[in-house]
Amino acid sequence: MGWLFSHRSKEQLLSELLAASSTFSRDREILAHSVVGNELWTVVKLTLHVAGLINGNLEGDSFTFINLDLLDVSNGYWGSQSISESMGPYYYGCPLDFLDMATFGVNQVWREQLRQHHQA
Repeated sequence: MGWLFSHRSKEQLLSELLAASSTFSRDREILAHSVVGNELWTVVKLTLHVAGLINGNLEGDSFTFINLDLLDVSNGYWGSQSISESMGPYYYGCPLDFLDMATFGVNQVWREQLRQHHQA
């Protein structure tokens, strides 16, 4: 996904990114979050209302994963770009305790690099 700049303040953007949301196909809940500079790390839980959206899911199945939202400001507006763990975010500010919370879209290479980064 690309960048979306639509908020006058970083606080407004963070408030929207951290809010629970619901659509006809899913509920989205943030289980944990951490802001590291302009990186918003979240553990996201999706509960699906429609079968077959992710890996042949059944209605009611849940998926919990790590997500990174890069934050930036352009022309006075704050925006974000979302990157899931499965995409190999190449950023290492994620808290280590998030790893035990997220079981979907696991990227073992990135997780090992994250552990090494925290050890250094």
